[in-house]
Amino acid sequence: MNMENKTLFTIIIFSENMVGLLNQITIIFTRRQLNIETLFVSPSTIAGVHKFTITAFADEVTIEKVVKQLDKRVDILKAYYNMDEELAQQEINNLLLTYKI
Repeated sequence: MNMENKTLFTIIIFSENMVGLLNQITIIFTRRQLNIETLFVSPSTIAGVHKFTITAFADEVTIEKVVKQLDKRVDILKAYYNMDEELAQQEINNLLLTYKI
């Protein structure tokens, strides 16, 4: 894949913990020929809801399509994406709110 004009995006997905969901998510990336760089799944702060954090290099148009396709799935509660610099700013804002700095 040509990495020219590609940006690292972080996709966040919230869903219930369902058998086969990870496979369905990876199929969406495979069909768009996107390589998942990192994948982390953990329980969220909401009981019964899991958080998937996925990073991938792509252009913004492709990532928007992937996230829209993910968000349409019934078993996914919410999906959205951030660019790396937006994610860093979001984490800083969360820290400031948490510790009231």
